[in-house]
Amino acid sequence: TILGPEMKSTGEVMGVGQTFGEAFVKSQVGAGTRLPRPYNAKGEKTGKVFLTVKNHDKPRAVEVARQLAAQGFDIVATKGTAAAINAAGIACVMVNKVTEGRPHVVDMIKNNEIVLVINTVEERRNAIADSRAIKLQAISSERHYRGMVVFMNELLDEVGDGETHPLMGLLDIVSAFVEDYERRNVKLPEASPAATLRFLMEQHDLRQVDIAKLFGTQSNVSEVLSGKRGINARQARALAQRFGVTPAAFI
Repeated sequence: TILGPEMKSTGEVMGVGQTFGEAFVKSQVGAGTRLPRPYNAKGEKTGKVFLTVKNHDKPRAVEVARQLAAQGFDIVATKGTAAAINAAGIACVMVNKVTEGRPHVVDMIKNNEIVLVINTVEERRNAIADSRAIKLQAISSERHYRGMVVFMNELLDEVGDGETHPLMGLLDIVSAFVEDYERRNVKLPEASPAATLRFLMEQHDLRQVDIAKLFGTQSNVSEVLSGKRGINARQARALAQRFGVTPAAFI
């Protein structure tokens, strides 16, 4: 299981039953999960169901897709899953994985086109990165935003300066979600680069030592914040990635 910050901090629910299906349904009821309906009260379609599963699960995914289509849902899936579903005579539209380029499934999720995701993943690094990206949704609350910022900072610590790092693509996606939320909800002050940096550090509960490696030493951070030292282009780009804002905010 891939755990996110919210899942770690809020606890779990448990469902007990004579079958996995019964136990799972009970767990979802206990967690307050409500499955989507294919049509709203006006008779309009609510959205699409997205499936992407590992090879071992494709036969069962076909049957799930068949039941969903019978209820009125439109089905979309990644290449391999879509091929299996279409081969069974079920209408399904293929959509790109995150690593296959845009437009991809995360774009569809951000555009509110997807109402349900069914995803199982192979134990491969790129497959796990895709799965993680699919699980991320557009940030809709302050709590979700703070959890995503923590996750972004963990990724930045892992990726460092390695632009070819396997997790760089995931970092870009998470940064885009954070930037989107801040653009909609966080009003940045019209101020100097140093004042902007100070403001963002306060918003993210960061100390000088937390960003020291971006400037070489903590002393350099202190000089930047006091206005004695400027922020160069490389540092502006690194700060933009960490805070999920445009580099122009620091130049």
